[in-house]
Amino acid sequence: MEYAQVEVTHEICAGGVRFIDSPGLGEHLSRTRVALGFLKQSHAVIFVLNATRLLGPEEREFIEHTLGEGALQNVFFAVNRVNQVNESDLGAIRGWLQSRLGHHFVSDRGDFDPALYASRVHFVNAKGASDAASTGDEDLREASGVPALERELQSFLATGGRAAASFGSTIRLAEQMAEAAVSRIATEKAALDQPLQDLQARFAGTEARLQSLQARRVDI
Repeated sequence: MEYAQVEVTHEICAGGVRFIDSPGLGEHLSRTRVALGFLKQSHAVIFVLNATRLLGPEEREFIEHTLGEGALQNVFFAVNRVNQVNESDLGAIRGWLQSRLGHHFVSDRGDFDPALYASRVHFVNAKGASDAASTGDEDLREASGVPALERELQSFLATGGRAAASFGSTIRLAEQMAEAAVSRIATEKAALDQPLQDLQARFAGTEARLQSLQARRVDI
């Protein structure tokens, strides 16, 4: 089984929005392949980070080389487990993360865009949000940071951001198809070239034998 499909009713899923929950990085090779396949066609990405173990080598590699080195307009970072971090350390953690991700969120002039960064990077307490939802405590749920992430994501999906991301996804899919076509052409060309290489090798061998015979003829 490649994946399971679950249907729920939620306002954020209006307009045909679908969420795909992928495994963690490196958890399972086949599931990672499925996730990467969906990633190339997605309109938005929610990348979950752990505030207690922030940006490990695998995560940095994935962000810079799989998501892309440039602007990440359609990527939302959810830094979870902020409730497990000392309040006195949170400011330093926020600053450190901005220094690592800030270059992905820039204005049209190429400068760091703090408003865009704030709309895409969210420090959340997912457990606190879940507990608050079960008790109906809206203030506690708001304090968890999850509703702010939901609002930004919903706004992105309901406006031109989704259309732009859709166009980008189409381009990425076209690039993927083009790369596959180039690879296939190269393979077919290699198959066509193989007999010619064999002929050239046979010709070279025959030519060497002829030269040997000519040398013997001269000797005679």
